[in-house]
Amino acid sequence: MSCKFVIGEGAQLDWVVAAWREAAPSLEIVAVALADGDEAAQDAAIETALAAADAGDSAFVSVGPERLNLRRLELMALVKSRGLAMPPLICRGAVVAATASLSENCFVGAGAVIGAGCRIGYNSVIGAGALIGSGCDVGQSVYVDDGAQLGRAVNLAGHVTIGMGVLLAHGVKVGKFSIIDKPGSYQADIAARTFIHAGHARPIIVVGG
Repeated sequence: MSCKFVIGEGAQLDWVVAAWREAAPSLEIVAVALADGDEAAQDAAIETALAAADAGDSAFVSVGPERLNLRRLELMALVKSRGLAMPPLICRGAVVAATASLSENCFVGAGAVIGAGCRIGYNSVIGAGALIGSGCDVGQSVYVDDGAQLGRAVNLAGHVTIGMGVLLAHGVKVGKFSIIDKPGSYQADIAARTFIHAGHARPIIVVGG
């Protein structure tokens, strides 16, 4: 029987393991728990677990949007260096249009809807109940939290984080490395490296970063 190595932390790991068991009941699911905050220990745990991998096995990395989603990307790269496939996870109840495309190590949560012609880049997360309108282009290592809404033809560049309660109007473009986690409706494009937090009255834009 082929194995699926599922890599993550705490309750999130338990949740993703359960989702994979629903999505792929024919696979043996091997949970690889990561030590909180200790990146060297995390890397070592992955290396140890994957030493037992055989041809035909696969893996999935599930961590949050920490460090602009870079940590999830680093862990994905570590797994890919061992030659394992990393197919996307589509949870029970998600609706993905036949013409949408999902890349490696993507996560689509329960109840999410991904419209026609959407492209979801590798290592991106679409949270439970999120709505991704038709024709959206979601870049690599993006994190769209539970219940967020993207109108038609929204473009999210790489390493963007969209928080709960955020609604992006049709055609809005969000630049690379931006974090929008202040609930509300956004009608205009958002420049790269813009941080809109609930605790700040005005957006923060990093210049020359």
